[in-house]
This record gives sequence, structure tokens and C-alpha cells, in this order.
Amino acid sequence: MRRIPLLCILLLTSQFLQAQHVFETYTPSNGLVDSKIQQVTQDRYGRMVFLSRDGISIYDGIRFTNYTEIDGHSIGITETFLYDKDSNLLVPPFSGSTIWINRDHIKSDSSILNSLKEISLIIHLGSNDYIIITNPGMFRYKNGQLIPLDNKSQRFKYGLNNIPLCTIAGPYLLVKRSTQDENGPLNIYDYEKKEIIHEIPVGDVSNLFTDNEGNAYARINTVIYQLKIYPGPVFKLENPWYTSYLPAGFIPDYLTFDNSGNIFCIGAQGVYRINKKMVKPSYTVTRKG
Repeated sequence: MRRIPLLCILLLTSQFLQAQHVFETYTPSNGLVDSKIQQVTQDRYGRMVFLSRDGISIYDGIRFTNYTEIDGHSIGITETFLYDKDSNLLVPPFSGSTIWINRDHIKSDSSILNSLKEISLIIHLGSNDYIIITNPGMFRYKNGQLIPLDNKSQRFKYGLNNIPLCTIAGPYLLVKRSTQDENGPLNIYDYEKKEIIHEIPVGDVSNLFTDNEGNAYARINTVIYQLKIYPGPVFKLENPWYTSYLPAGFIPDYLTFDNSGNIFCIGAQGVYRINKKMVKPSYTVTRKG
């Protein structure tokens, strides 16, 4: 299960992105449902929706509205989401019924997603198109239809169950399967052809990331690499494009991205922002406490 890596939730407002450096900190003491936030999204009404281990918080810019149960049943752990064709938010808990959220209502939904158990990750491919990772297997949810995914490769005869890490990598998925060997390979999975087409021997993979342009990154043995795809296709792990823009000695542990072309490199020294569109670094925010 994933958790937002900062000790508190830092919302970067538009003023912040314009270099006024304004922070707002949200914790249970001022309304957040739980301090262990698993995922955050902004719905079509502009509200921030926080998914936690103890329910859901919806922030409208003024106040939090918290939900820990629906119809008398505890919501429990929520850590991933998707949007239906009408842009309503669907939240499938780790166990239990899918939660449907629009501007005025939050309720249990009789979604086809309820047939899936132990959903751990949802990857957005495009409009009404998602990859859903569960402990028993992998599925594609496209235009409201649920399509089981398997591996038809005759070379790499692996199953697609027990996948702790997965991310989009251009037209492929970068997959880390759960094996007895922590240093097992990264697999390149073609979800259109339904087959593993390549594997890369690596060390201990602790996280996978993808930026808004479909570039994939992997944190291996405490170092982050970028997956480069060359004609062929040929796959290689290389130093990320942003490396030359980081201050000397700054080692990122985690990456996150926004829609303005910024990459936020998060490490023990703080957070360093680089705007890829302008190809220049901005500032360092030192973590305190």
C-alpha cells in the first residue's frame, strides 16, 4: 500500500507556483479525517479529495467534510480511484463496495468494480481507460467494461498476480512482480498485445513513477533511474534528465509531478522543484520538524 511521503499534506496553491511560496498544512487537528493519507485527487468541482486508511475527506477550499462510513458500514482503507464516463469519482476500497461521489452525494455503488477484490493500484491510460492492479490479477477498465489481462508471452512465462509496483511507460507498463528474490527483474508489459515483451535485471526496486509525458522512473537501491525507450524497441535504465539541475549532494527519494511541467524531487534535504518546460530549477523548500 502506498502513502503520501510527506509528514503532512502540503497543498501548493497557485500563488506558490508563482513563487510566493505559500503553504497550507492540513492535519486531523484542523479537519483532515486521518493523518495517513494514501492518495489525493481534485474532482471536477475543484474540491480536493483525500483518501486515507480511515475514510475520505473532501475539502472545498473552506472546510473539510469527512466520511468514515456509508449506510452504517465502515469505509475502511481507501487508496486509489478512477472517474466514470460522467466524470463522477469512483473509489474502490480495499474491501467492500465501490464508493460513488459527485457534487451533492456520496454513496455505495453497484459498480462492476465490486467484482474485484483487494484493488491496490489504478493507472490512468486515457479517457475512460484504466489499468487496475489487484492481488489476484490485472484488469483493464475501458469505457465501463472490465477486461482481464494475462501474459501470452512464450519467452517470459510469468503470471500477473501479486504485483506490488506498476507504472505507465509510454505505450507499455513497467511492472515489478512479487518474487522470492527482491532483486528480481523489471518487466515491460504490452497491455494491447497482453504479453511481457522484455525484462531488465535490476537490484531492489522500492518505487516506480511516471511524469505527465509518460516517462517512467524507477528507484533502485536508493537511486532513481529513468527508463529510456529506443527504436526496436530497446529499453535501458539511464540517469534521469533532471539530474544535472539538482544541487550538489541532493539525492531524491521520491518524485511527484504537476500539470504545469514541474517535477518535485523529494529528499532528506527537502523538496527541489524543476520546471521541465522552462528547463531550469526553481527553489529548494527545506523540510522542518
